[in-house]
Amino acid sequence: MKHLALLCILIHLVGVNCYRDPITNAFVTLIQQLDDEMKNQETYDELGLVQRRQHTQPIYPDTYEGKQPDLSYAPISDTFPQVKVGNKLIIGSTLAESHAFYSIPYAKPPTGDLRFMPPVAIDNLTETLNVSLPDFRMCYQIKNCSDGDCNEFLMTEDCLVLNINVPSSLDLSDPEKEPEGDKIPVMFYIHGGFFFEGRGTTPKTDGRWLSEAAKSIVVTINYRVGPLGFLLFEENGQLIEGNQGFKDQQLALKWVYENIGKFGGDSQRIMIFGESSGAQSVEYHLLARNSESYFLRAITESNPAVFPFLTVEKSLGVTDRVLEAINCTDVACLRASDPEVITNSRNEVMARSLLNGELFNGIEPFRPYMDGIEFKDQHLNLFQEGKWQAAKQVIFGTNNDEMVYVSAALQTAGIKLNKKFFKALNKLILGPVNGDIVSEAYIATAGPDAGPSYDYSTIFGQQVTDLFFVCPNRALARFASQTSDYLDNGQVPIYLFNNAYALNKPACLEAFDFDPVCGYAFHSSEIVFVFKSPQGYNITFTDNDTLASDIFTSYWSGLAECGNPKKACSNLQLDAAVDWPPYSLENNWDNILIDVPHSEVQSNYREDFCDMWDATGFYVNITNTTTTPKPTLPQTTTSVTNITTTGNPQTTTSVPTPTTTENIDIEKTTSGARSKHQFGSILIFQLLFYVLLKAM
Repeated sequence: MKHLALLCILIHLVGVNCYRDPITNAFVTLIQQLDDEMKNQETYDELGLVQRRQHTQPIYPDTYEGKQPDLSYAPISDTFPQVKVGNKLIIGSTLAESHAFYSIPYAKPPTGDLRFMPPVAIDNLTETLNVSLPDFRMCYQIKNCSDGDCNEFLMTEDCLVLNINVPSSLDLSDPEKEPEGDKIPVMFYIHGGFFFEGRGTTPKTDGRWLSEAAKSIVVTINYRVGPLGFLLFEENGQLIEGNQGFKDQQLALKWVYENIGKFGGDSQRIMIFGESSGAQSVEYHLLARNSESYFLRAITESNPAVFPFLTVEKSLGVTDRVLEAINCTDVACLRASDPEVITNSRNEVMARSLLNGELFNGIEPFRPYMDGIEFKDQHLNLFQEGKWQAAKQVIFGTNNDEMVYVSAALQTAGIKLNKKFFKALNKLILGPVNGDIVSEAYIATAGPDAGPSYDYSTIFGQQVTDLFFVCPNRALARFASQTSDYLDNGQVPIYLFNNAYALNKPACLEAFDFDPVCGYAFHSSEIVFVFKSPQGYNITFTDNDTLASDIFTSYWSGLAECGNPKKACSNLQLDAAVDWPPYSLENNWDNILIDVPHSEVQSNYREDFCDMWDATGFYVNITNTTTTPKPTLPQTTTSVTNITTTGNPQTTTSVPTPTTTENIDIEKTTSGARSKHQFGSILIFQLLFYVLLKAM
């Protein structure tokens, strides 16, 4: 009865705005009630957060002027840029940094009978379209007002729009002719947000500064998210659509491919890039045949590649939970329901998934499913088998401290993970054998003096970073490298990065309002540098911030320009962006480390831990040993390597021998009655990912 009561309380609590601090506190309260023995008495301050990678002496002085930038949308010219697409005249605005076109519709509003259906291209209209001012429209989602005043948002189903920024050096004064000179690259951005929130119209990803610096056209898009974007239905034995939000992305990409030449863009040099679930989307476009013709290059930033596609069965299970939450029984009812009511079912869906032991659906319930057409197998399997667009140039990468949120959230909540709780959590996730092996490997990093009450919160944060981000991305990049069928000067055009540059206080605190993560390269922290958009975050860059941003621009624009992130391909010609070796066995699997005063080539990044994770089969079973050697779990007396934040290995201890390699289905790791340790483990995992929403 005690656990039943806790479950009822959880459903009630998650039904409130789950990314807000009161809900975090509510999770914390429940966890603390589970077992007093899991709470030790050491103070967090005595243990502290693990220190991030130390910089060498900065090349520039690191000062903060404290001034608030002005994000202006006022035109600087009485001559407005004009582009003719078909018979439609599109009028934009010339800003100090670029020509800007806001909220250009690329599809009909998905309302009425078009709700939950694939997007429909707009007919060739003849009226003039004035898109000279932003309206910040966004697709329906639960409001997250950390992005600004909620009253400034235009929440609407008529949200399928894109923004375009064009370098102001291009002459767009005559709509009857395309800009003179060579066409320039196009950088097409897909926003993140767990597939249930986010928008391409936010000032945080305003493309004006990146467009100016990279001498490229920058496009950002909206697509349907949450239940309005990713529900699959079954009526009368027939499946009805699904993956609508992903199809929105495809139609937007097609629109850009067909029309970007009018803006001066090169349709043969379109590079797609995205962060978090946007990076997942980029990866999926590399698999989707209906996307293949519309882009040449790709970058994934912080792709949580551990997430599998939903199966049809599990996707329909999510739909059932939405129907139950809003008291509907069929599609007709859903189409007649208020979009806000449908959207607000999200939290209950996540809670019910969580309580059913479905960890991934408790975090990202509305992700794409295997439709048997675009996606015929799990994405990592397809890359391993070479069933991707293997002639394309791709950058994969993650941030050094993706899940520092773990230790930060637990610090804020006053929760400590002692050894007993830490090991129980890993057994829940991985099973008894692999759970013990993984636990011992990470426990060893605490050193020989760590007692039974040592707080493993920070170490657990590193483990989640490895499991959800670093190691599956390493596997993905290796699969791509070994199955690529394109060579650039004898090298495969696949690249891997680790970003260690951090935004520090006071700018970090002003931008993200979560003090414990400041000074770390946490999840989503690179976006402001990629877009060169401190004004969009209402902060000011230091000189070091500007240098880090320039390094990103040099690499990203190099790939967009000529398919290689080298200095010679970027107009910046930045010495701090050192040569980036392709990620290949021939290059000893070296990657690039992004930091100031300059980037550097990195070897063996998290190698021993990723070898161990590969061997568990948690995110993929490595079967093609001709491309990637089959890893093995550590054996008795084999030393565990503690990879420090500088990438230098330090041997510490040994781990036990596994009896077998367990292939765990994460959605079925719990069944029947749950112990209080298991229940606490599920709750704490959910808590950690909700905190991520503060940064999106």
